[in-house]
Amino acid sequence: MHMETRPRRTGWVEYINKTDYVPRPEEVLFTTAPRDIYVEEGYDGDIPCITDDGRLDWFAHHPLAYPEEYQPSVKSRSYDIAFLELNVPGPTYLELPLQAEIIAALESGQYKVLAITAYTWMIPWALKLAERARRDYGIREVWLGGYGIMTPEPKIRQLFDRLFWGYAESTMREALGLSPMKPSQIEHPMLINESTYLAHKIKIGHLFWERGCTQRCTFCADPVFQPGGEGTFSVENVRRTLERYKEEGVVTVHLVNQDVRPFKDVGRQIIELLYEYGLPFTMMTSFLALTAKGHDGMKWLADKGLTMAQLGVESLDDTNLSKSLKTTNYDHISKTVRQMDDLRIRMSATYIVCFEDDTPESIHRSKRLLGDLGPIYTYFSILQPMPSTPQYYDMHKRGLINDWDFRKWTGGYLVWDHPTIKPDEAREIVRDMDLAINTPQYNQRLKREWQRISRMRERMHERGRAGYTLDMRARARVYYHPQSDAQLPAAEFSARSGIQTATTRTPTTA
Repeated sequence: MHMETRPRRTGWVEYINKTDYVPRPEEVLFTTAPRDIYVEEGYDGDIPCITDDGRLDWFAHHPLAYPEEYQPSVKSRSYDIAFLELNVPGPTYLELPLQAEIIAALESGQYKVLAITAYTWMIPWALKLAERARRDYGIREVWLGGYGIMTPEPKIRQLFDRLFWGYAESTMREALGLSPMKPSQIEHPMLINESTYLAHKIKIGHLFWERGCTQRCTFCADPVFQPGGEGTFSVENVRRTLERYKEEGVVTVHLVNQDVRPFKDVGRQIIELLYEYGLPFTMMTSFLALTAKGHDGMKWLADKGLTMAQLGVESLDDTNLSKSLKTTNYDHISKTVRQMDDLRIRMSATYIVCFEDDTPESIHRSKRLLGDLGPIYTYFSILQPMPSTPQYYDMHKRGLINDWDFRKWTGGYLVWDHPTIKPDEAREIVRDMDLAINTPQYNQRLKREWQRISRMRERMHERGRAGYTLDMRARARVYYHPQSDAQLPAAEFSARSGIQTATTRTPTTA
């Protein structure tokens, strides 16, 4: 199914076997990947981190060179299952379970449909589970959703009966004989997560008001998975979510739309609501969206409580940015970051290495430029040909993809034939970038930021003990938690090159 023929702004179902079967909701078992995925087969590759307590922590994918308690961390729920569980009642939902829990549920004999949500790197596991469920446990149909449906694996259409594209609250309801729902009717789940920065833990509430992305970056799967994005949620539903976040002691809200567009009418309404509830906020956004109203717009955001913007920098090479259809360039990025500094809006970033025009030397030059921009944290990955994206089709047509072990399609491996960089070298480059940009003993600007945060926390601690009310925005900006006695490390920050941390990288069976 080509993008031109797919419905826009709504989810849809691709029927492999058109059976017209409508199970009762209670006959459906819905599962994410287990947190001990691939353990049985002894695979210990560099996979995104699922914690032992059943949460996703993408920051733990690349542990940094300082002690575990100072690792950045956001332990979050699985968004897709959180939304489905609230809006599609009836099925049994298993969120990041153990593999044994999935098998026990299948053995119970009460289910006729197994529904799996997966990313590409989970597809080998999903295929085995689908085959086993039908063969050993009498499952009548197996359904697949999530970004993994785009994986170029022929067995997907041999083993699955239906593929759920896009966001599936409405299509899942219809598949179970329930009434469909519009995006404006979707109830927002409680996405309260534990977030840690520099040894202080705070409650952070994640918030959507729309999903999907209208950008057209050639390497990104979002515009393919849900073309054009999705209609917006009800502002009143968002208000109810913020009320509950406030009641639960949330310190700051992270806006997690794939591309927050804060100056749209609904964006302004949501940000005014955050200000009304006294909740500072951070957001995932693009340079285009952030600067749409110029400096005045950014100042308005800062005045309303924006403390950090998580931006897709991806590269500081204009050739890379232009070829991948990024709507920015190096001059725009550097000018925007200077304005953010003036407004005391911090930046975190995502960054991709090993674009086709990259060389080890060009990446080394960009490393210095990125350090000068001063992100508080940068999540690095290796360029991956995300299935169904323009970049994937281009690389496939030219025969560049040379590693079809989908377990490695995580952004942690080079799975295509780069003209100047080898796979082992790519992984070394990522480790070097992590060390240089995310470790304060090597990044002097980050070191100064840590020292500033330490001083501000000490002043807040003193004011709190003296009985003063602490400003929520100031607290959020430095991740201050008044009940925490944790102190930042000494001047050298206890960092050592090559330190092994205790942060979980591969799920265990414990």
